[in-house]
Amino acid sequence: MSDLWLEKWSSSRKYVLSREVFDHCAIVIKNKIIDWGAKPFRMFDVWAEMDGYRKVIREAWEQRVNCGNDLERVKMKLKGLKSALKKWRKLGHNNEIERKKKIVAEIEQLDQRDDEELLQEEMRMRGIGLLGKLKALSEREIAIMK
Repeated sequence: MSDLWLEKWSSSRKYVLSREVFDHCAIVIKNKIIDWGAKPFRMFDVWAEMDGYRKVIREAWEQRVNCGNDLERVKMKLKGLKSALKKWRKLGHNNEIERKKKIVAEIEQLDQRDDEELLQEEMRMRGIGLLGKLKALSEREIAIMK
């Protein structure tokens, strides 16, 4: 954000997100004044890897819609799908945050034990596996932000 930016977008705010396991931080810039209109219907490829994705889509699409012509029914089905995905994603996001916190806490415990004493090979491998899981969760989060 430069002085020129702030002149044009005076209500902008920047937020620096957590670095976690990467060597860079994501920066989010928000402007509260601008109304971009209705949010578009979006589905992200990374959701297909998450638990319950296909079930949510199947259940939402199978909901019966009784209105107007075929085009109106498709529109209403998409609205229902959007709503179902939004609820599912919010629940899934909260679960991922909790899972991420648990992974980070366990990695910190392993690091502390490694500082105090030598870890057994099995525990080292556990730490490496946890780092891989944390990286995968972070990459999924970055893909969604992009």
